[in-house]
Amino acid sequence: MANGEYPVKPIKQVLTSSIAPCNMIKTILFDVGGVITNQADMPDFESLYRNFANRIGIDPQIVVDYHYKNINDMLIGKLTMRDFLNEVNKSDLTNDLIAIWTQEALKTTKLNTELLGIIDKLRKNYRLGILSDLTESRYFTDVELKIYDHFDSLFLSFKVGLKKPDKQFYLLALNEMKSQPAETIFIDDKAEYVNAAKELGLHGITYSGNNNLIEELKILGVNL
Repeated sequence: MANGEYPVKPIKQVLTSSIAPCNMIKTILFDVGGVITNQADMPDFESLYRNFANRIGIDPQIVVDYHYKNINDMLIGKLTMRDFLNEVNKSDLTNDLIAIWTQEALKTTKLNTELLGIIDKLRKNYRLGILSDLTESRYFTDVELKIYDHFDSLFLSFKVGLKKPDKQFYLLALNEMKSQPAETIFIDDKAEYVNAAKELGLHGITYSGNNNLIEELKILGVNL
């Protein structure tokens, strides 16, 4: 079980028998990858792994193989960034290696600045959160980009030991933000994860671009 800032015990579902009208939206949850970052062309992660390995002078295949073998454990925090670095590089330069990793990751990351502007407008009237599957290594990149500064609450898979489409992950966010499903919108680029949110009673939007997102939000009665 990962050590995070949220409990990972079964969470009581917060569904109510009544469904709030769309104009009662109070909370909006965003995914990060494919929405806020790299919305046009997802990064070539294998190139990132190889570039990092070349920077620190090790066989690139070691880094590639480690991620393919352990990605699920990394996503739920069973393996940390330091675990990864200690495994692939036996030196004591962990902090320097984190800096190098972040530098290389930033080269492959495209930030959706237009969407962040929309998010800042939304934040004036709604509670905003991030609900995203990510590794600790990607977290360092997002921090460097100051993505989390635009949100009120963070629900990150590696911190809480849960990942989508586990319903407990969504319920955790609802409970922490004190929001009913019918008062909440979840935005993700993967339909599977949006559908899981809808099964709990949340409003869901499958992200396919900023213009489409704006139109979908307006349909749900969100003020922009």
